[in-house]
Amino acid sequence: MTEPFAVLVRRRRRERGLTQQQLADLAGVSRGTIRNIEGGMRPYASTAAQIDGAFDRFDESSAFVALANGPALVFVAADGAAHAVDSDRWNAAVLAPRDRTLLKALLGHATTRLSTPLEAQETPR
Repeated sequence: MTEPFAVLVRRRRRERGLTQQQLADLAGVSRGTIRNIEGGMRPYASTAAQIDGAFDRFDESSAFVALANGPALVFVAADGAAHAVDSDRWNAAVLAPRDRTLLKALLGHATTRLSTPLEAQETPR
């Protein structure tokens, strides 16, 4: 039996440490849409595709986040462009809002993973 879409979205969002607002921003939908979907509302196919795409972009970018020398962070945005961002100014206007959201979510995810002992972390499936 397959997981209902509502359960799948909630599980995938929580596994990545994303808030409903962060997922909404990455998917280009409203937070209310995410809330309603997680509550059981069936989305349009295009909305479901946007949400799936947001998870894919998050996962792809997670693989490319790396600490650089000094207080900078390097990440690859959804469009494939690499950005080196000074950690004191990572929310600088040079980043598009969607990239700022992605970077903020990735930093939260990385911080959580780094602060969790390896034996407590789930292995990827």
